[in-house]
Amino acid sequence: MIDLNIQIKLIIFSFCFGILFKMFEIKLDRFLHHQNKFYSIINSFSFIMIFALLYFFNIEKIANGILHPYSIFLVIVGYYLYKPIATLIKK
Repeated sequence: MIDLNIQIKLIIFSFCFGILFKMFEIKLDRFLHHQNKFYSIINSFSFIMIFALLYFFNIEKIANGILHPYSIFLVIVGYYLYKPIATLIKK
């Protein structure tokens, strides 16, 4: 059983990481969707690998490398809620 404090940190980090992932995807769109398919595949693969390593290194520090299903779910939720959150902040 994981400590409640660690679970809350993991929830907040996973949600914020999903938002950060989407933000960087938008900023690097021209590199990820290049006209040359080879460059597009290499750039997309590199982007995903860097962010996956970043996520798991931070999970190692926060929760001793224990990954829970809700943490992946919250990364996905943060990814899809980026746009509504960004529009609320702009107002």
